[in-house]
Amino acid sequence: MKPKIIFFIKCSISLLLIYWLVQKGELSMRNVKLGFSNLKLISIFMCLTFCQLFIGAVRTNLLMQFNTGSGFTLRRVLTITWASSFINCIAPSALFGEVFKVKELLTVDPALIKDNTFYTLGFSKIFSIISLIFITVAASLLAQSHPQGIEWSLDFLYIFIILIIFLYVIRNQIIYVLKPLFEKTYSLSNSQILRKRFDNFKQYHLIFLEKKKNFFRVILLSLLIQILNTVSFLVIIYTINTDIAQNILDLIYVIPLGIIAMTLPISISGLGVGHLAFSKLLGMFGIISGADIFTIYFAYSYIFNLIGLVPFLILQKNR
Repeated sequence: MKPKIIFFIKCSISLLLIYWLVQKGELSMRNVKLGFSNLKLISIFMCLTFCQLFIGAVRTNLLMQFNTGSGFTLRRVLTITWASSFINCIAPSALFGEVFKVKELLTVDPALIKDNTFYTLGFSKIFSIISLIFITVAASLLAQSHPQGIEWSLDFLYIFIILIIFLYVIRNQIIYVLKPLFEKTYSLSNSQILRKRFDNFKQYHLIFLEKKKNFFRVILLSLLIQILNTVSFLVIIYTINTDIAQNILDLIYVIPLGIIAMTLPISISGLGVGHLAFSKLLGMFGIISGADIFTIYFAYSYIFNLIGLVPFLILQKNR
């Protein structure tokens, strides 16, 4: 019953927020129709989204510690990633897509440590959030002014980025302090399963986290993914609002905040929450079509993910 209750709550939140925005007149179909009638906009968005998908597959390849020189492995990861996005389209929860992705990635290299899949999913989400925050911080520092209602959020993000940088600088000291605690926990554990998890994490840490080259590659790839994601929104914004005179840096630093909001697990695929977030964030700069912009973005993304049916069928055929 618990998953059903959570799904019902998410649906209720999404529907209530969308209804509230429609009643306020902030959500209409005029801009949505304009977005779907623009084939050039659709083509640009699909190309940008595919680039994100491809770079994400390269990042997964690195995090999983596959043979990065194998083109076949990269194609397989790309196919699995796109197929899992299709599962997210037809399933009531993103968890189904994640489970499918984990299951399929384990078949790419049966000799690989299976725990690597969970580390990959976890680090992918962490690096994506940090990348969005970094884009916001960098663009906000270059912007001339900030709306009063968002200054406290930016101050918090500045502190967060400084903390992340500080923790990275003293990472060796942190490992030195935590190592005795790790070994103590390992020695006190009587469970072979738990000890196996410790051994796998230690091996993963030694192979990946201590290799600076791979570490910075993953950070760079994560930044590229989120930059392309931000550009996708910018393309829609400037297409719908042809007379916009707003400084592009202002939009660059608020778009990642909206992306973070729509990924919060309190609604169905960001519906409602994403509409509200972009309506408020873009509204600070006089753009009143924020909810419509998110609708177009969501619809385009949904169509792209539905095309994932093709790689999904390819995987089933190969099986």
